[in-house]
Amino acid sequence: ETIVSWAIGPMVSNSPLKRLGRVAAQLQDVRSQNRCVKHGHSSLTAPSACSSISQQLSYAKVLIANRGEIAVRVARACKDLGLETVGIYAKEDEESLHVKHVDEAVEVTSSKPGPIAPYLDVENIVATAKRCGAGAVHP
Repeated sequence: ETIVSWAIGPMVSNSPLKRLGRVAAQLQDVRSQNRCVKHGHSSLTAPSACSSISQQLSYAKVLIANRGEIAVRVARACKDLGLETVGIYAKEDEESLHVKHVDEAVEVTSSKPGPIAPYLDVENIVATAKRCGAGAVHP
């Protein structure tokens, strides 16, 4: 084993830190090879998986009836599957992160008071999904 001198002191070249660096580089190589042909995003699935899964589904657009980090993760998963995304937001959430991660964002309102009331108004959400052409709703 070769000894490498670092600012923090000597380190063996086969140390856990070096192995972690090699694994990270290998993962980056895998991600760069597995790009979605349709969208160009990286995925740990095969490049053709995105389009083949979306072709098996009876819908191409999903309305995400949630907000925050959950909505961001659902949007990312839908995009990995080649699905278009519609996000809903209340007036108070207009600048939220989940609004920026969807293909289409629609403001929803509710006759009931409160900042989360629009997310709980099932009839309005279903009407919004139909109006946008979404074939599925993720709660």
